[in-house]
Amino acid sequence: MGTRFSHSDSTAAKLQAAGMSAVAARTLAICAAVLLTVGLCHAQSQVLTLAKSNPAKLVADTIENELKHANDNSKFMYRDRRQTLHMITTKEMVETTDGTVARLIAWNDQPPTAEQRAEDDAKLQNLLSDPAAMKKKRKSQDEDADRVQKMFREIPKAFIFEFAGTEPGKNGNDLIKLNFKPNPKYDPPSREMTVYGAMQGSMWIDVKEERLARMEASLFRDVAFGWGILGHLDKGGHFNIEQTDLGDGRWEATDMNIQFTGKALLFKTINMHQIEKLSDFRRIPDNTNLAKGIELLKRNGTSVAENATGHAVQR
Repeated sequence: MGTRFSHSDSTAAKLQAAGMSAVAARTLAICAAVLLTVGLCHAQSQVLTLAKSNPAKLVADTIENELKHANDNSKFMYRDRRQTLHMITTKEMVETTDGTVARLIAWNDQPPTAEQRAEDDAKLQNLLSDPAAMKKKRKSQDEDADRVQKMFREIPKAFIFEFAGTEPGKNGNDLIKLNFKPNPKYDPPSREMTVYGAMQGSMWIDVKEERLARMEASLFRDVAFGWGILGHLDKGGHFNIEQTDLGDGRWEATDMNIQFTGKALLFKTINMHQIEKLSDFRRIPDNTNLAKGIELLKRNGTSVAENATGHAVQR
């Protein structure tokens, strides 16, 4: 069986083009490839050592890495299938420079009715013809993203972490597993953060990329807001979130299972049961604006809707 040296072959070709002999170029290229591999292994070994000696520092570094990539300007189209207690919706999503837009392609795993299609297309047309509507939608999306980032920033301070081993990830990289429990010294800066005091679980960090690959957590006691006057979340609520590497530094939460119950303002029931899967990611131009995004949705809508119940293969 022959040995493959795709990277070193490319490097050797460049060195030959620069005037180096074929043998010398080949030897130097192989040495470079070996050094690169050794350096990568050393870096991953350092991450593993940190996970054992100071897991909180590894979590802080990983969260910082996540936030650093949060404003990635790459754009994608993808499919979003969301299941709640009452319905299943599947939408084609397009990221644009003006915000993310969506078009319904299936309702309860069936193609939308003519009425549903007309209503959905009218919403898209309204975004296109009314800049204020799209501005409002973008503001809501940005506020949600900002809220998530604030919650993320508190994770290293809110919990005590413990190394729990390694296991292979779906992208071939090793994952470090860390278990976590509330830090009794943590002082939550807002009402939203108080939930961390009743949460425990595990997270998995990609050793090579230092990215959060997966996280699962549950409430081991009820969580009251405003001494119970504003509401509470019930013990046993839990969530699982898994991220996927889309390439070029872009990771996306592609699998989410969120299950929480409780009360809000004494009378209103909180009943959050949602399973969401993002799939079929396709790269589109980074300068895709709203008009172009809606055009992409409508152009792809018919063929996508016909296959909506097939559940596209995750990239």
